[in-house]
Amino acid sequence: MEKLLIILQTKDFCVVYKPFSMLSVPSRFAGADPRPVAGLALQTMLNQQIWPCHRLDEDVSGILLFALTDQAHKAANGWFESRNVIKTYHALTAQSENILTEGTIFEWHTKLAKGKKRAYEADFGKPSHTTATYLKTDTSKAAERWILTPHTGRSHQLRFDMFKHGRPILGDSLYGSKQTFDRGGIALRSTELDFTKCDVKNLQIPIRITLPNELLLWDIQK
Repeated sequence: MEKLLIILQTKDFCVVYKPFSMLSVPSRFAGADPRPVAGLALQTMLNQQIWPCHRLDEDVSGILLFALTDQAHKAANGWFESRNVIKTYHALTAQSENILTEGTIFEWHTKLAKGKKRAYEADFGKPSHTTATYLKTDTSKAAERWILTPHTGRSHQLRFDMFKHGRPILGDSLYGSKQTFDRGGIALRSTELDFTKCDVKNLQIPIRITLPNELLLWDIQK
């Protein structure tokens, strides 16, 4: 299993790479849940209190931000709640017979509701908006490369969007994938956090945090 990696640390924040099959924060069954937790692991590594700023699904990998001070935590909560943080994900999806032109950009809007396990579309659901950019098809891997930007933060938003549009994310059997992903989990990775629209004040945080090249998704599926 891949390990939690510290990508960047300042006096106010710590940025980590969360691998597949690791929770962001403890579940409600914390004491009886044997699954590894990124927040607890980082707290042990740093030997200090930390605060989660956002979350990734257990089977989603990539950039995760933790605050190291209460002031930083309050500020970051405001950034994420106001949707001022621009989040970018890379995805590998099933190859479709519907061939697209490289660089095609889609704006997907729907109303999403959350069931016990899956998100679903419903008139009473909350508005969801995603920008999806098709990059290319890797025929040797029978997979398509996508860049996804969620403008809202609905549960399973990106996973549902790719499923709805006939291109389920590799390994995501919950949303229709018939193909496995060779590293486990699903082929969805958080690759960038952009704070350009955020009022960072005197907090130490880069305007943009990008996953190192060696951790990008494209070279994982051999």
